[in-house]
Amino acid sequence: MYAQTYEDPTNPFSPGVNGTCQFPQITVGGIQDGFQHGKDLWRVYGEKLGLIPKKPSHRVWFRSSESVLTQASAGAVLRGVWPDYDGALPLHQMVSSVDTVNEGYSCSAISATLNQIKSTPEWKDHLSVTSNLRAQLGALLGATSSSWQSTFDHFSDNFQARLCNGYELPCSVSNSSACVTMEMAAEVFRAGDWEWNYYWRTNPYVTKYIQVVEGLFIGEIVSHLQDVMDGTSSRDYSHIFIHDGDIGPVLGALGIKALRWPAMGSNIAFEVWKTHEKHTKDYYARVLYSGQPVQTIHGTLDWIKLSDLIAILSAFVPKDIKSLCG
Repeated sequence: MYAQTYEDPTNPFSPGVNGTCQFPQITVGGIQDGFQHGKDLWRVYGEKLGLIPKKPSHRVWFRSSESVLTQASAGAVLRGVWPDYDGALPLHQMVSSVDTVNEGYSCSAISATLNQIKSTPEWKDHLSVTSNLRAQLGALLGATSSSWQSTFDHFSDNFQARLCNGYELPCSVSNSSACVTMEMAAEVFRAGDWEWNYYWRTNPYVTKYIQVVEGLFIGEIVSHLQDVMDGTSSRDYSHIFIHDGDIGPVLGALGIKALRWPAMGSNIAFEVWKTHEKHTKDYYARVLYSGQPVQTIHGTLDWIKLSDLIAILSAFVPKDIKSLCG
């Protein structure tokens, strides 16, 4: 089942926008993609490695943000993992006002640090060299508000969603022959990639920014990894469905060499392995980004001591988030 938006010609309030979806609605393509991803997860972590059981148990745990879209994505993935399961399955969410993902908790230091980032010479140069593109898109699409013009977030989201689902790029409402070109979209994507790499890798305030935005969630990851190393973990498989705004800072904390804007369906997998050599049992980790080992300033994360991975991430876990937030 999927939602499909439509217009009725008898409705005098019809907005005249030609589309089959509206926020917050996942497209049928998104549902199919999630279902296939769930099937792939089952083949690797279920059939091959035996970490996902044939039906849900207390050894698996799932969480999402409060977002309706994200919960719908989770539903598609989990249906792919267990296509024949007909029981109940909890998808955990934190109380939205204190959620550690998707900017859930209130922290004035987030906006203050972002303002510092956007006051740097590098950011100002970025806005200068992209001013013509933003002005052109703003005039074409009526997207002249500061939320559209201060970053490439909205343009990139809109264009990616259209192209990923096989739709044309948008045209002017007043002139259907004036449309966004693929060349313009490619410029938007390049600009968006630069912004994300600057947010989470290269700006001078990056450590603090990651700490205030994502430090609590990174602390949860560290805690789970530490439980495995200490032999106290009660889970074989955990899956957390979150957002590009969470993927970015986690990859930044890992030290990814170059960060592009996380594509739709992007994912990070933390795998923990235990060796059984003579007289020793060492823990190692692999960290995969959309299926490939992450290339970082610490080396390729395809086989790293778990203690070293914990040390890398721990640098971005704030000791006192309340004091840091002010």
